[in-house]
Amino acid sequence: MQQSIAVQCFLAVARLGSFTAAASELYMTRQAVSKQILKLERELGTELFLRTSKRVEITPAGKLFAAFYSEQAERFDAVCRQVELLSGGSSSLRIGYLYGLEIDSALYEVTKEYRKHNSLPPIQWGRGDPLDLLRSVQNGSLDISITFTDKQTRQVKELCVEPITRVRMVVAVSVENPLIETATSAKDFEKETFFAWKKHQSNLSEQKADVIRHGIELGLDLEHVELLDSRETVKTVMELGNGVALCTELDSICSSPRIRVFPLDQTNELSCVCRSNAPDVVKNLMIALPKMQLKR
Repeated sequence: MQQSIAVQCFLAVARLGSFTAAASELYMTRQAVSKQILKLERELGTELFLRTSKRVEITPAGKLFAAFYSEQAERFDAVCRQVELLSGGSSSLRIGYLYGLEIDSALYEVTKEYRKHNSLPPIQWGRGDPLDLLRSVQNGSLDISITFTDKQTRQVKELCVEPITRVRMVVAVSVENPLIETATSAKDFEKETFFAWKKHQSNLSEQKADVIRHGIELGLDLEHVELLDSRETVKTVMELGNGVALCTELDSICSSPRIRVFPLDQTNELSCVCRSNAPDVVKNLMIALPKMQLKR
């Protein structure tokens, strides 16, 4: 959205909290930025910033002005996205869903059925972790994400959340595990080695600690956690008779005939998520996606 130089200067100072940092970002001198802000303040008849020798603080009027431009920018981006999708061209819908979620065929069927009655651009599919998928919708790099949500997510006014189903957490165990004949619940395996897959951008010690904390939340006292290179590696190793894993009942690990699952009490809500200002073509598809038939 085209903005005057004065507004660009104001938004940069409001975001960075510094005239000097704003000047550097905009390739202007500090004096030129200050001059533009003063010009804007004279036009509005109010101060936008309180200036001291040590810091710059935005005023209530400045906060209101910044919120206004932020909202206008979001609306402008939404309209541009709507035009882009309706124009055909090379544009595509971007949909992401959870790593390991065994819903590929279900997604194919529901989008195929949707296309029989509605115009739909090509779809680009991607995968990610729950937090990454939510962030990608918020920053606009995804149109729709299929991920786990909670009460806090549903209260974010910038997001539309359409529940699909509740998914149970399970302990997945190889049928070769010697305990499987006598085990009556998931707790019977808490002394076993639990496999998890590496998240390559995170510290490995922290990842292990996260798995142990997650186990505690599920009522399991895990003693041994081992990180493998990928989810596929975990599945292969388990099929050979080694270890156990925490996952959901819809995880690809559970689809193997050589894996048996022991359910836990906790369930997570699987939902479709898009931005509240998303184009109609995005919102309409998001409402249709929960109709997919999931195999458990």
